Amino acid sequence: CSLPTCSRKLRRSRASSEFRADEAGAALASRNDMIAALERLRGEYEEPSAMPATMTAFGIRSGRASGMAALFSSHPPLDQRIEVLRAHH
Repeated sequence: CSLPTCSRKLRRSRASSEFRADEAGAALASRNDMIAALERLRGEYEEPSAMPATMTAFGIRSGRASGMAALFSSHPPLDQRIEVLRAHH
């Protein structure tokens, strides 16, 4: 497959894994605790120097990425992950 097509397939697979991991975290702690943890991570991301470079290197972002960042992002946006957890509440 072409690079963009393969990248989209891989991103969907990784996103699915992240959503399952979020659900597992919610089951182990609580849904509210998992949402709070993701919100805290999002808050730290919004402060430019607060999120470690390793986090952004792994593609963990607050809002939706665009362009090349979206193409190679390995995690769904934190806003989307929080939204999914809230929807399954």
